[in-house]
Amino acid sequence: MSKPKVATAILTRNLPHIVDQLVESLDFINTDDDLFILENGSDEKHYSRYSNLFEKETKGISWGVNKLIGHCFDLGYDYIWFHYNDTKINKPEQFLKWAISTMEEDQSIGLITPYWGDIWDINGRKNTKSALVSTFSPQSYVVSRRALEILKSAREEFDPFWDSSHFSGHLNILSPCYYLYLNGMKIITNTDFEQREVYMTYDSRTKTQPTVEVIPEPEGVDDVAARGCTDEEWKDTLGPAQTFDWLNRFFPEVQNIGDKSNKLKANKAKRDFIIQKICGAYREQKQLL
Repeated sequence: MSKPKVATAILTRNLPHIVDQLVESLDFINTDDDLFILENGSDEKHYSRYSNLFEKETKGISWGVNKLIGHCFDLGYDYIWFHYNDTKINKPEQFLKWAISTMEEDQSIGLITPYWGDIWDINGRKNTKSALVSTFSPQSYVVSRRALEILKSAREEFDPFWDSSHFSGHLNILSPCYYLYLNGMKIITNTDFEQREVYMTYDSRTKTQPTVEVIPEPEGVDDVAARGCTDEEWKDTLGPAQTFDWLNRFFPEVQNIGDKSNKLKANKAKRDFIIQKICGAYREQKQLL
């Protein structure tokens, strides 16, 4: 039996120093052949020294995720380990080995993510440390080719992982989670492997979470350069508005859930409803076995 082909993929924009640190923490992978870093609308002066894929104009985070995962898929990789640039994992080499061996043994597992606080179990509860996951904040994960093939055939919007029309990507992960469970696949985590997010000094969350790792952005880079808008616009206005519209379009049954005058709160209510749909899809598939 041949050894599975594994790609490591990193999405970034104008933050070369944290990408460089991330790559150097992954020194066990084949960085010459199996590492793909997409500069999603970055200025040339802010490219990582390791980047090898370049888009001059960004079409959004979701588009960038699909572009990067689709590139690896087209090259024939069996597994793709995806990262946002601001992700760190405590034991990355051990995590990847465990994830691939686990997915090879149980081919119904389509996604594996390291553990952190933004994970919901298969009963719709958050942060219970259960192995079986309904949905999660997609900072880092391993996705199998089998899962991508299922998604591509499930709905035309999956190209190949999620819907690029949702520009900001917030809560977009709900869609592949639902369709994977609907087609008999699973998502798991392992508390032995923890991930965390690196915050930049412009990030408003550094004011409320003083214990997080905070890294100064390089000279000439601020929140607008990294995100295309200010940190506050991203979290309070643009992200919630785009997510509200996308959730209503992709999951029409949530259109009447939540008050549109407070889209951030409404999106959480819509999210909770969809999580229950995911849990229900798992239970239905389990009964069929």
